[in-house]
Amino acid sequence: MDALLGKGASAYDTVKTYGEVRLTQDFHAAWRTALHDGLIVGANLPKKTPALKKPLKIPLSTAPIIEEETLELQFRPDPLIWDGSFLNNGWLQETPAPLTKLTWDNAALVSPATAERLKLSNEQVVTLQLEGRSLRVPIWIVPGQAQNVITLHLGYGQQHAGRVGKGSGFNAYALRSSTAIWSSNKVDLIASFDRYPLACTQDH
Repeated sequence: MDALLGKGASAYDTVKTYGEVRLTQDFHAAWRTALHDGLIVGANLPKKTPALKKPLKIPLSTAPIIEEETLELQFRPDPLIWDGSFLNNGWLQETPAPLTKLTWDNAALVSPATAERLKLSNEQVVTLQLEGRSLRVPIWIVPGQAQNVITLHLGYGQQHAGRVGKGSGFNAYALRSSTAIWSSNKVDLIASFDRYPLACTQDH
């Protein structure tokens, strides 16, 4: 039994032992044929056709219907400073973020279509309001961003991060709550005429 289970035996010996059980004809000839063909004829399991005991009922989605022009706010960890743990690392702050190529700051990322609909431009400061909380943050337009979705990276806006990271960026945690941990479609955007300069190494 130990040999059949492969205990203390090589993989080859284990397969060969299994073949000795399954091959009832001339073993050596059948074994060489099995090695050549890559299978043992007749060793497959019998075919079974399962039958459902009752009709399968899949309930329709109960997700709320979102209007086409409703904005959705998405919170995401920053690709470089993560949740803010590495905000005081100057090398990471200097590294351009993927896709946006922004350094030293985060921004409210929107698609070109959304920016055009809301008449927004790069570096324009807007106020995001969510369930009684608000945050002023600049806009950054990113081709490829989903329409009517605002992405805000976490980790910035800390006041006690250290000499390098203190005051860098905008605190997305000010909008976050237990009912909107990663996303919310209850966000309002209020544009202003204020501007905030963003450092970008490569524009689209």
